[in-house]
Amino acid sequence: MDTKKAAEPIRHITTFFVVALFVLTVGYFVFRRYPGIFLPLPIFVAIKLFYGNILAIGFIVLLPVLAISKYPEKVRVILLIFSTPFCFLCSYMAIDFPEKILASAKLSNYSYHVSMEGMIDETSAIYRTYRCNTNDLECKVIYSETSGSVDDVVLIADEKMSELHVLQSGYIRFTDGAQPREILTSEQFGDFVYTIGVYPPYGSSSDHQYTYWLYKCQSSFTECQQLPFQYMDNGGSFELVFENDTKELKVYQFGYKVDHLLIYSYGTEAKCYVERCSVPVE
Repeated sequence: MDTKKAAEPIRHITTFFVVALFVLTVGYFVFRRYPGIFLPLPIFVAIKLFYGNILAIGFIVLLPVLAISKYPEKVRVILLIFSTPFCFLCSYMAIDFPEKILASAKLSNYSYHVSMEGMIDETSAIYRTYRCNTNDLECKVIYSETSGSVDDVVLIADEKMSELHVLQSGYIRFTDGAQPREILTSEQFGDFVYTIGVYPPYGSSSDHQYTYWLYKCQSSFTECQQLPFQYMDNGGSFELVFENDTKELKVYQFGYKVDHLLIYSYGTEAKCYVERCSVPVE
């Protein structure tokens, strides 16, 4: 029997397997970049997980296939060197890295989803908030956050104010609506929750001047009313303090070059204490 002729089908099958696997790999990384364009987001996430599992199995099978293939030794070595890291990467992403939808809600003409996906460093996870149309298509990431813990996520749809609130571990992190905002700090005093919001979210630009607002919400995190406060700066952290004696809510800023600076108070009247703060008049 001609060994060269016998080896020919094996070579063709191996070549097809190698080419198909690497084409699928490129397709996977392109596919995962465009959520909710051609498929509803929950289906997209499920297919992405299945797709990743197929790739992981494919690369695991590829390694022994290359070892027994009829390729020249140099070609097999090159392919093994190239395939091995993809085998580990796809296997890891399929087991510890998959994106999962944690919470969903509907508001007006939109569907919202919050997902969690592990990061390669294994010490943190990225949470993404998607806004889609009512068919879960045309999805857009409107907020993302990296956390070092697995957080409980709740979505609260406030029909009255037409706002959607994203809560992680019991704290508001983001609000979408007529005035979308990342929530930098929130505190409950009495029957109300007070929050300071900013948009665009931190990290979107290194030299952007941000605008901050102050809100007063019900303890259920609904019916958030904007208080007469507007502040502009390049960044920083904030603290909310309620003075029981004077019945005043005070806003302090601290951070780089700023040490616990009083910028605003709200009681019988609204007062600003720095130039970049203003009291809007309706």
